Amino acid sequence: MATARTEASKKYNKENTIQLNIKLNKKTDLDCIKVLDRIEEQGQPKADYVKKLIRVDIRNRFPDIQTSIK
Repeated sequence: MATARTEASKKYNKENTIQLNIKLNKKTDLDCIKVLDRIEEQGQPKADYVKKLIRVDIRNRFPDIQTSIK
C-alpha cells in the first residue's frame, strides 16, 4: 500500500516533471559515454551536466528563450 508521501511524490512528478531517456552506442558514442562516466566519478549527476550543456546551447542558439543560468 502506498503511503501519503509516495502518493504526493507521484502527483508532484506527474504535474511538474518529464523523464527523458537516451540510448548511446558503445562504439559510435564512446566519447560521450566516457565524459558522462567521468562527470559521475567527480560527483556531479549526469542529468545536471546535460542540462547545463543544453542551457549553454540555448543561450547561444536561442537567445529569446530565458534559461536559469547566466
